[in-house]
Amino acid sequence: MICLATPRLLLRTWCVEDGDDLESLLRDPTATVGTAITFSAADAGAATNQVTSTLFPANAESAIEFLERAWQAVGYGVFAVESLDGGELVGVAGFEAAPDPASGIDLVWRFRRTDAGASLAVETLSAILDWGFGLLDIDKLGTSVPLDDTDAEQIVPAAGLSLTSRTLDAVSNQWMNRFTITFTQWHLHTVE
Repeated sequence: MICLATPRLLLRTWCVEDGDDLESLLRDPTATVGTAITFSAADAGAATNQVTSTLFPANAESAIEFLERAWQAVGYGVFAVESLDGGELVGVAGFEAAPDPASGIDLVWRFRRTDAGASLAVETLSAILDWGFGLLDIDKLGTSVPLDDTDAEQIVPAAGLSLTSRTLDAVSNQWMNRFTITFTQWHLHTVE
């Protein structure tokens, strides 16, 4: 099991007991802020959430199995983000292959919209970037958020990423802001 810790959070791989919390987090886009998390389109009975392009499997157990397979296949994936104060699942964050293969690896994340949600997201994204640039042999990471998600547009730059482009997402038909950070920019951001 891979675990990362921040002062307030534990980022860890998944266990079966996380299924219901994961499902409630990803199925209600109005209660959360962040990016889409992509599940295999082959999951039987999958439900599409058009607001965030999240494709959720028919049941939570399938979702956990999918996330575990991703970790096993490529050595990275999406973490469960748990509060150290009470053990509640407050979000998800990690890496997945970008929709455009030329873009490499995407930073994906989703958090509950709470008073502390934005600061927890920044704390998590910073830890994920540290882990990712330390582990993965890549020069750039990126994330895409809906153009109208003002909360996400404040969170992502606070973690060190810069707005680089706007594109129309083919799945959700939404305009997305694309934020990226290079290894050099990350290094400079971490020593500030």
